[in-house]
Parts: sequence; structure tokens; C-alpha cells
Amino acid sequence: MAVQNFFRYTLLLGVYIIPIYFLTEEEEKFPILFFGAIGITIAYWGAILYFKLRRKKKE
Repeated sequence: MAVQNFFRYTLLLGVYIIPIYFLTEEEEKFPILFFGAIGITIAYWGAILYFKLRRKKKE
């Protein structure tokens, strides 16, 4: 399960970071990439916790 989560998380970050890094013309990309990665991280782990708690309530 941990390997699947790591792969999904890495894929999600890659889908976010690569287009912004190569397609935007801004010189200062660091804040956009940094805070976007933090937001994705919080949302991803929040969703995992939500589904784990939801699964426990059903049992």
C-alpha cells in the first residue's frame, strides 16, 4: 500500500510541476511550485486520512 501511495503522490506532483516549470514564462517560479506542492501534499494526505476513517466507520 505504501508503494502505491508513493507512486500516486509522485505522479500527482509531476503532473503539477512539469507543465508549470516548462510552460510558464515567469522568472520567479519557486513560490508557485513550492506552495502548490505543499497544497497538493496536504490535500493528498487529507484524502487518505478521510478514506481510512470512512472505512473504519463502515466496519
